[in-house]
Amino acid sequence: MKNKKKVCKECGQVITGEFVEYNGEYICQDCFDESYFYCDDCGKIEHRDNGYWIKDEEKLVCDNCIYNYKKCDDCGDYFKNYCYINNYGYVCEDCFDRGQFGYCSGCNDNFHYDDLHYSERGDCYYCDDCYEEDDDDLLYDYHDFSDWELFKGKNEDFDTVPYYIGKEIELEPKSYDCISEVLEVMNNHINAVGMHDGSLNDGGIEVVTHPESWEYLQEHKQNYKDFFDEVERLGYGDDGNTGLHFHVTRPNDNVVARVIVLLESFKEEIKKLSRRNGNFSWSKFMTDTEYSNEEKVKYQSMKYLKDKYLTTHHDRYLALNLNNYETIEFRFFNGANNFEEFWGALQFIHNLMDIALDEKRDINTVDWDDLMYGCELIEQAKKQGVFGIKKKAKETTEIIEKLEKIKEETKEEIKKTLKNFIKYMTKELETKKLEIIDKNNIDDITKNGRDFINTFTNDLNYLDSITKFYNNINNSTIKTTKENADYYKSIAKNNKKDKYNRYFKQIEKTIETFEKEIR
Repeated sequence: MKNKKKVCKECGQVITGEFVEYNGEYICQDCFDESYFYCDDCGKIEHRDNGYWIKDEEKLVCDNCIYNYKKCDDCGDYFKNYCYINNYGYVCEDCFDRGQFGYCSGCNDNFHYDDLHYSERGDCYYCDDCYEEDDDDLLYDYHDFSDWELFKGKNEDFDTVPYYIGKEIELEPKSYDCISEVLEVMNNHINAVGMHDGSLNDGGIEVVTHPESWEYLQEHKQNYKDFFDEVERLGYGDDGNTGLHFHVTRPNDNVVARVIVLLESFKEEIKKLSRRNGNFSWSKFMTDTEYSNEEKVKYQSMKYLKDKYLTTHHDRYLALNLNNYETIEFRFFNGANNFEEFWGALQFIHNLMDIALDEKRDINTVDWDDLMYGCELIEQAKKQGVFGIKKKAKETTEIIEKLEKIKEETKEEIKKTLKNFIKYMTKELETKKLEIIDKNNIDDITKNGRDFINTFTNDLNYLDSITKFYNNINNSTIKTTKENADYYKSIAKNNKKDKYNRYFKQIEKTIETFEKEIR
């Protein structure tokens, strides 16, 4: 009896090759590959119309196994890995990562961003249940605002304005805080944004204004008065912890050097005018960072400032912060309690910049009274006891050059002394070496040789150290040279080398002469 022919259920053709038997019927291999599959989970044969593609695991499963997976309510594909979104459904990791969804920092549940509230203070999101609107959320993070140019470009002709002034007005509540009310006053009167500042107490605000020219500020002076009057009424101002900073468009290095000379020339008067009551830890003057008169005088030398000081990086917590590329920042004023304190400080910065920008004017002709004009400033100066002081600015380039010459002459004199010292030591060591060579008593050499060799070696090392000291003098300050001389003198003294003392006495005499000169 002939074998019954196998006919494919799908194509109706007689099967001559490989086949698959499914539910008592035959399917040729080609039709099976095209229309059927083995479930990747349970192995069951199933028609492809009844299959489900699992995208993240790249496999096909049957209708019985699909219950182990979830359909993404965003893209419609099935996934093994998914997350539940409140008020939305299940979404795959790809859809979640695309930025439409996030999690609540309060309860850690997932939500669509439409159902979340952003918190400026924590740079995070909260759901409806966890979100409680806080006044702090109305503030920008510290200096997290960059659209300053928008106001400047819109309101004034940049080419005709010598400089712009941006104000950082730090305010703290003296009783209870009401940030939202202060910000409302700010928005009603001045061009500014409110920011957080970690140095301020709870409820504190840093009001940062857009850059404005002096002409614009004068035209809108009443706006600032209205702002401070209302802020004062709300109980905000300086509560002993605030500052008033001014950012000015950065001028050329020559003008910056002139600004520094003026600040350092009138440092004591400015400190009184600033109302800081002696606390300058966050706004040190340049000369406050030095101990010797020799170093302090450099900060009033135009040549030193341009050639050396302005070419290096410095601490930002100085009276004049130079670490910003586009501005110089005046940091020495205490926070303002009222309009008069604010405007007096602003007037001083304007007066200072006008004088500094007049590069044809000899800075030595500038006196304190030249900086003291403007009604509010005069009143402030009278209150602080710094009005009518007769004192001139002092540009010290000539003094610095003279000091440099004295310094070099002093170093040369010390080198000359050390050179003679080295010659003397070399001769002494040569003589000492010949003494042992000329001895005839072998027993005596054996007995004393070890002590002699040790002493001789120590003297050789000392000579080598003195030679290095001599070679390094050009790279040392006078202070370092003096410290090194004292060090080598102490070694000689400890080793009872009194015969070397006359050289150190000569070095001491030379340095004493130098110190008298620089005084």
